[in-house]
Amino acid sequence: MSDVAVDEVAVDEGGEGEALLLLHGLGANRRIWQAVTPALARSRRVIAMDLPGFGDSQPLDGGFALESAADAIAA
Repeated sequence: MSDVAVDEVAVDEGGEGEALLLLHGLGANRRIWQAVTPALARSRRVIAMDLPGFGDSQPLDGGFALESAADAIAA
C-alpha cells in the first residue's frame, strides 16, 4: 500500500452498526449519495468518501490511478 494520509480524503459518516462504504464513479463525488444516506444510516454505519482528486479530496502524487485510489480507500 502507498502512504495515504486519511485527512487528505474527504469523508461523510453517519449511523451505527456494520459499515457500508459508498464510492462514487469517475467524474462524481461523495455528494451523489446524500439522498440515500439517511435511510441507509438507520440500520448501518454509512461511509461516503471522495476518491483522491475528486470532490474535496486532495489528488495523490502522480495523478489518479486505480491502484493508488484503492490504497487510499483502504487507508
